[in-house]
Amino acid sequence: MLAAACGSDSSPAEPDAGVDLCAESKFAPVSAPCCLDNGVDACGGGLFCAALDGRSQAVCYPEYSRPDRSECTEDRQCLSQSCNLDEAACRSVPATVCDQAIGCAPAADLRFVCDVDESLCESVGDGEPGALCELDSDCAADSPACDAVTHRCERWPTVGELIDEFPSDEIRMVLGADERLVVTIVDDGYIEVHSLVNGVWDDFPITSYETGSLAIPGQGDTIHIAYLNREDDSGTYTIRMQNAPSINDPGLSLALTDEVEVGLDYAMSMVLDENRAVRLIYRSGERLFHARGVSNNEDFVIEQVITGLGDGRYRTSAAMNGDDLVVAYDDGDGAVELAVRSGESGLWSFETVADGHTPSLAIDSQGAPHLTFFDPDTGAIRYATKSIDEWVIEDVVKSGAASRSSLVIDEDDTAHVLYHLDESQEIKYAYRVDFDWITARVDIGGPAGTASALAIGSDGTVHVAFSHLSATFEEGGTRYATLGRP
Repeated sequence: MLAAACGSDSSPAEPDAGVDLCAESKFAPVSAPCCLDNGVDACGGGLFCAALDGRSQAVCYPEYSRPDRSECTEDRQCLSQSCNLDEAACRSVPATVCDQAIGCAPAADLRFVCDVDESLCESVGDGEPGALCELDSDCAADSPACDAVTHRCERWPTVGELIDEFPSDEIRMVLGADERLVVTIVDDGYIEVHSLVNGVWDDFPITSYETGSLAIPGQGDTIHIAYLNREDDSGTYTIRMQNAPSINDPGLSLALTDEVEVGLDYAMSMVLDENRAVRLIYRSGERLFHARGVSNNEDFVIEQVITGLGDGRYRTSAAMNGDDLVVAYDDGDGAVELAVRSGESGLWSFETVADGHTPSLAIDSQGAPHLTFFDPDTGAIRYATKSIDEWVIEDVVKSGAASRSSLVIDEDDTAHVLYHLDESQEIKYAYRVDFDWITARVDIGGPAGTASALAIGSDGTVHVAFSHLSATFEEGGTRYATLGRP
């Protein structure tokens, strides 16, 4: 009976034909063929029987001889005395190179995890936000969860502070030059403006419907708000512009258009140019428009950017690049487009970025455009940058995301992204370091809605507003959280 008859194929040390390997090879020496069916008697003392490293015939190995990250089937095979059965690989010895998926072996009463930043096995930390961890129980009350990817205690609060009592359908946020934070939210069709000054939230409502956008100038307290306004139930909308001298003074309301065909949310975006004039981008039916404020924004010059757009999602995102206005938008037919209006000639140029929709646009210090957008085929949030004349595209998250994302490029040209995961109903924050994305959950106190917004302060503080869903009034609402420079 050949070895194949007892569960092992022939090995490089082929047993003689006709020899019953299972009967003849009990207590075999190191490197000799062995029979797995003999169990603990297959090899001599201090040895184990296994077919590893691509072998077809099982042989005898010394116990505790397998190097870190090599193939294994039980603990006594590994130098670290710990085999990750899910990965079929030996965990790494403390203070040595490790693999995130395989992990690290314990030592005495100490537990170790693979530090994603250094790829070394380091001991579990003290439980403070940002400390290394293996389990949620390793983290202190101020950081009650351990991120399964980074193995660090979450940096965000369990539930951010309350801005508004109800979850928002849409959130926009911007920081002024004086670090004044302004947030607009859409609550059941009504827009409210909230401002954070000296740690206190102040607000005023705007009697309007549907959707809104905001921007503030580099100096002063004036807040510019644009929104879709519905006078009655006829379905007729106008885009209106409101210039509030201060947070407690709603100011003057100006009609920009007589009638607008309403698209989906995020159809409008607004920026201020170097002359502090408002630039508003909005969608009406198959056409994209640009409204430019002049004469202290009391008059607007309106031009059509492009027509013939499809009926898909209608997001726009705008930014200034010096005198040039840059706009990312859905073409309605499954592609993200970029349009640039030259500040010198006033002419528009157009290019296709990639298949996808709902873009978010930012410009870095060198004038290069950056985009995040949603890929409906994979459920990915993708990130695109322009390198010379070519778009370079990568995934922030490969699958499971909702369509909305928010992108900010900080003063160091680091990319920061906020997005929503559908299945877990989590808001995730990610920032890019050395061509990799480091992520953290924003809110772990309950399910989060898809609406959220992101801003980065001059000191690197990350500001996030998000919609928090809950069956109880006390736990729901629109909330705000911050994170220090990563």
